[in-house]
Amino acid sequence: MKKILKLSVALSCCLAAAPALAFENNNAPYPVGTTSIGIASLPPIPGIFLLDQTDVSGAGYLTDSHGNKKQIPPFKVHSVSTTPRILISWPVTLPGNGRLYTQIVPPIVVLNTEIFGQKFHTAGVANFTITPFLGQWSVTRNFKIASGFDFILPTGAYSASKPAIASGYTTYSPVLSLRYNNPHGLDIGVSNRLFFNSTNTRTHYHSGDAYLADYIAGWNIGPVELGVTGGWLQEYQRDSQYGAAIPGSRQEIFRIGPSITYSGRFLGKIPFIVNVNDQFDVISKNAPKENNLWVNIGFPLFAPPPPAPPVHAS
Repeated sequence: MKKILKLSVALSCCLAAAPALAFENNNAPYPVGTTSIGIASLPPIPGIFLLDQTDVSGAGYLTDSHGNKKQIPPFKVHSVSTTPRILISWPVTLPGNGRLYTQIVPPIVVLNTEIFGQKFHTAGVANFTITPFLGQWSVTRNFKIASGFDFILPTGAYSASKPAIASGYTTYSPVLSLRYNNPHGLDIGVSNRLFFNSTNTRTHYHSGDAYLADYIAGWNIGPVELGVTGGWLQEYQRDSQYGAAIPGSRQEIFRIGPSITYSGRFLGKIPFIVNVNDQFDVISKNAPKENNLWVNIGFPLFAPPPPAPPVHAS
């Protein structure tokens, strides 16, 4: 009976995000290291643009509050996701000569999980991210600042009883990004965001508020940039359920990996950017220890031609 009870408790910890993991269902509102080449790198012209991000990730074990491997029966997670980021650049000038954007992000995820010999398969749409207003300003030719406010909505395939690809609550996330990118040299940038999580009304579970810093650093050599990218997540508030704080539920992840980016023009006309990076967890606390392979492709969907120069009578 005691063994059955221990198994039931451990399984509920993994699936319902009790003390074994942080964030409900271990679903951080925004995956660590996602931003990468998108940090303060928005198109300077009006139009509609797409950055498609494909991520293949896997984890073979869970970590505790000290970053040590949890001694539990076999645990495996494998997921594949594709995330189209649709960006609208408006023909509007903000105060300070900034540009105005709107972003819509509908991720699609396939998740396979094995816990205690039980296999789960989940596929569908994860949480939509909507950014109604996003601004970017060029402080100098190479230094840019971007700021916005994300609404991460509970629109995806959520389940309280099995591994889910989405959270069952809304997250409010202010963002501030800074980047210095010399096309003939150094590129360094950071995207800072806070997560203010609402309570899941179905489970009465409140995932702790958190801070995330995604970063990129590299060196441009012609159309190629070589460098590193990743992110650091720190949950600064413990999870709680029915108002009671849950011990050992604050998550911390530091992720880093090599990155290569190529910028060019298709048929000599249409600009595009391709990035491949492979991130691994150096620090993992109260989380699966993961490896993530990313392929990012960005290009315009529609960009009106610039106005013709005025014709002066001779």
